[in-house]
Amino acid sequence: MKITEINAGNMPRKAISSFNHFGFLFCTSGTILIEFEQHQVELSENQGLVYMPSTSVVLLSSSESMFCYHIEAECDFILPLTNKLLNVETLLHVRKNPIVTLPNEERETILRAINYLQSYLDRVDSLQKDSINQLLVKEIINSLTSALMYEVLRCFFANATQSFKPSCRADEVFQKFTIALYGNYRTQREVSFYANLQNMSPNYFTTTITRNSGQSPLRWIAQMVIAEAKQQLRQTDLSIKEIAAELNFPTQTFFGKYFKQHTGVSPRRFRQSPNLE
Repeated sequence: MKITEINAGNMPRKAISSFNHFGFLFCTSGTILIEFEQHQVELSENQGLVYMPSTSVVLLSSSESMFCYHIEAECDFILPLTNKLLNVETLLHVRKNPIVTLPNEERETILRAINYLQSYLDRVDSLQKDSINQLLVKEIINSLTSALMYEVLRCFFANATQSFKPSCRADEVFQKFTIALYGNYRTQREVSFYANLQNMSPNYFTTTITRNSGQSPLRWIAQMVIAEAKQQLRQTDLSIKEIAAELNFPTQTFFGKYFKQHTGVSPRRFRQSPNLE
């Protein structure tokens, strides 16, 4: 868990999202222009943006009065919490409709939760390592993080126009797949790997995921890999060979073919053409 304050003077001109983190960017004053999944969106006062792992979020520009809180938590911590409440339909809804507007009362609730959580984050490193006090503070941080996440989602769905059906067995299969995918996509790109984790045949697994999410598991895997590759190509100085190694491709050539197969362009052309998505 990390909370960062962002204003016009210290705004990073690069991606702020991490591929294995959930995030919430909350604008408390002014406006901020963001590139979200290669599309530009603007947040104004009392608006927040919720993003999932493997999502690209880049801060572009802001008004002089802009102030935001940026909150990130690892997916290994958040996913088990969301899976208790959210089915595939709701998760996909959040991914496609990431902006939430908070009424003043809910804004104040979120701000109090952020400040309270920050007070514990500030003190945890100063405590004796592995002492009972530090362990208790870490547990409090986990509880406060859960409460903050649930409050953000409550605000998000309070104004949702569509109804969401309860979770079912197919939702559970997809949710377990997403957890496994976030932890393994750099090294495991075969559908059979993820099917075996749930004791399912690749064909039945593929049918279940596709019917429930609208995309095949192979497409979800490629989406994760390509999303990180694009961020590395745009936001780092790593060579294409180094990016291929980061993503565990056997050679740069193999990575180039995989990238072009799923995007239509080579990694080099993508890096040299900022208008390509």
